[in-house]
Amino acid sequence: MTRKERVIAAMNHQETDIFPYQMDCLSAAERKLKGWFGDVDLNEVIGNHIAMFEPSYYSIFKTEDIDNNRFRDAFGAVWELKPNEDIGTVISNPLKEPALRGYEFPDPEKVMELDGIPSFVERNRDRFIIGAIGFSLYERAWILRGIEPVLFDFLENPLFIEELFDRIIDFNLVITKRLCRFPVDAFHFGDDWGQQHGLIIDPEMWRYFFKKRLKKLYDVVHDAGVPVSIHSCGDITDIIPDLIEIGVNMIMPLQAEALDFNFLKKEYGKYLTFWGGVSTQRTLPFGTPVEVRAEIRELKRVLGKNGGYILAPSHELQGDVPLENMLAFIEEAKRQ
Repeated sequence: MTRKERVIAAMNHQETDIFPYQMDCLSAAERKLKGWFGDVDLNEVIGNHIAMFEPSYYSIFKTEDIDNNRFRDAFGAVWELKPNEDIGTVISNPLKEPALRGYEFPDPEKVMELDGIPSFVERNRDRFIIGAIGFSLYERAWILRGIEPVLFDFLENPLFIEELFDRIIDFNLVITKRLCRFPVDAFHFGDDWGQQHGLIIDPEMWRYFFKKRLKKLYDVVHDAGVPVSIHSCGDITDIIPDLIEIGVNMIMPLQAEALDFNFLKKEYGKYLTFWGGVSTQRTLPFGTPVEVRAEIRELKRVLGKNGGYILAPSHELQGDVPLENMLAFIEEAKRQ
């Protein structure tokens, strides 16, 4: 089977010769692997099954460089990106008050460069290709407004939140339709709704503000004939039935410390594909290679029965993961 065929089979809840798997790394972890393997294509060395392309409005599309470490993104937020960091920190939000008067969203027809996507698709023909949007709703809202202010607004300024969410969804609908014109095998939306225990906001509040709006995005993807994948860290168990109802087909990254994998597979395994699960909070950074291998075998046993599972760490690997644990992951992932 090709790597693409394995992922498609897994999403159709069919068992495969080996489990499809993915191990994505941030730059500090990549440097460790390249120190071992040399200057090679790590996706090929690892054997990654998924190739994802994603417009990055906060780093690729910079409207203004402020200094060496800071820049303003297409939405007007100011980010700080220190040397050797992959993910910046928002240090100034454009919406100082709970109002959109005078604020203009960027033009979704002009905000990203698409010329490189056909060559990306061609280079990854044997892998499962996913188009993606990060910061797709709640995260875009707090980048614009600030985390504490936007949480306060859910309670005190709900009409503003509805207006803000509607504008974000309208923007993302255009982006999603543009990206779904390419030959993608799935489409992925990133947002973080969970904490270590439960949702960041009340589940009923999530249903009121999020559910019908997200369905608009997911419907566009299904209309293009491909499945919907979502990212949320933390414990989102309370809303998994809602996500299934509005069209989610795959959930990642499965934070090991926050979710009951046996429960998820038993209750929702026939509806969902699960992607992730190997602990980046505990086992990969602090465990031994033996413990990494044992955790992978247990995840295959629990989540992999009858397909519906893509083996992966519960997030991109950071520099605190020892090289020997990365190598153990790669070797064990390749086993039946």
